[in-house]
Amino acid sequence: MNIPKPSRLDEPYVKALEEAVDFIRHALRPTGIIVCGSVISGTPDPTSDLDFAVIHTNPWRQRLQRRFNGVSAEIFVNSRGRLSRAFADEVASARPIMLHMIATGRIVFDPASTMGELQEMAQGMLDVGPSPAAEPLILARSMIATAFEDAEGIRRRDPERAMAILILIMLDAARLRFRLDNN
Repeated sequence: MNIPKPSRLDEPYVKALEEAVDFIRHALRPTGIIVCGSVISGTPDPTSDLDFAVIHTNPWRQRLQRRFNGVSAEIFVNSRGRLSRAFADEVASARPIMLHMIATGRIVFDPASTMGELQEMAQGMLDVGPSPAAEPLILARSMIATAFEDAEGIRRRDPERAMAILILIMLDAARLRFRLDNN
């Protein structure tokens, strides 16, 4: 099979990509496959895996983890309708994970020539940015403040737990800042 290969893709990833696409085509009967992630973008590290967004016509979704040629692979399987709902949810929650995977990935299987349209839709939604409603943002701020008060309340008797709460607060605050900056 002649799979379009991203530039500068080295072994063991070339063989892993071929094996993974062959597995996906035979096991899942997809209408399209996009490969994405750090390996494909040219910035892998020793723990990098291959990530696949797979579109099929079945109503179910699935996440598979496999190894091909010694390389880990995560395979996210969705119907086109389910993917559209996921895109909308990601915009609303300001967490564009699948949008980013689809928009920045490389199409490796597209018999009906529809995957480019899907990538354009994902990129367009990324370009517009998140649109979270005001109420969830107010709730997020209140929850951060409450968690900070909780950490302060147990600081003397349980400093390790207080530190864990503060770490979670920092993550929540960074996420909120991102949402506010991109609203």
